[in-house]
Amino acid sequence: MSIYWRGKDRTPPPPHAQFFLFPFAGTPVALMHRRMALPSPTQPIRVIKRSDTPSKEEWQRLVEQAMQDIERGALEKVVLARETTLVLESAPEPAAVAAALKSTGAAVFCIEREGEAFVGATPERLFHRKGRQLHTEAMAGTRPLGDSFSEKEEREFQFVPTYIEAQLQPLCHTFAFAPVNLHQTSHVQHLVSRGAGTLKETVSDSDLLTALHPTPALCGTPKEAAFRWLEKHEPFARCWYGGVIGWTSGEESDWMVAIRSCKIEGNIARLYAGTGLVAGSNANAEWDELEAKIALYSHVFL
Repeated sequence: MSIYWRGKDRTPPPPHAQFFLFPFAGTPVALMHRRMALPSPTQPIRVIKRSDTPSKEEWQRLVEQAMQDIERGALEKVVLARETTLVLESAPEPAAVAAALKSTGAAVFCIEREGEAFVGATPERLFHRKGRQLHTEAMAGTRPLGDSFSEKEEREFQFVPTYIEAQLQPLCHTFAFAPVNLHQTSHVQHLVSRGAGTLKETVSDSDLLTALHPTPALCGTPKEAAFRWLEKHEPFARCWYGGVIGWTSGEESDWMVAIRSCKIEGNIARLYAGTGLVAGSNANAEWDELEAKIALYSHVFL
């Protein structure tokens, strides 16, 4: 297995860092690895065929179902995702795809193993720990660059810092979020609030991962109800998409949410994107948000 990692601060992890991946659901994976060096960015590869799971028609039905369940109080928010499968003219080199994503300004990762790869450029950090000092981010809500955020997006966002703060308060001596700001990527912008605190002496990375993952930005709220809803209705297995990938060196660790990601097998690329559904969500607008998110790969797969 080979791994490439460039964090949000664009620095590599320590040489002795150990990598792990926590899927959206399922058993954590220790990534036994060798470090990967990136080649030149890939040249654009032509798309021969595209299919979406769910299809747009099925997406509209699922969003309608979610709105009904939210209206009757079974959910407040659920994050519905889509898998877009591209058949490509030729098989991409995963490391070269990762190299093409470095210009996005996000954290970039690439994991290659046994003929498949998982690649991404994620803007969302779950947490960074150095000693007992903790930094985390609440990120949600998506708009095109330059657009203003609606009351619906602000409401969708607020579930995230509320959840994170409630989960971290028992684990920290002190913890607080800064005021809400904007985080811009190469194609879209998000609402973000950055939090900082001091961990209690006995709290481990495992404790933090168990407490936080998945947040309402990846699953929904109430967490258990949203998770059950996705198990029943979402028509594909997320596997590593929506999980958490990161490293620890003992003294320090850094963990990113595995979104804006792509699975590559031969000449097949599967792009993943999700969107938070709350009261007032519109199926067509949410579909357009998915398109804006996978546009991250528009200069790679044409």
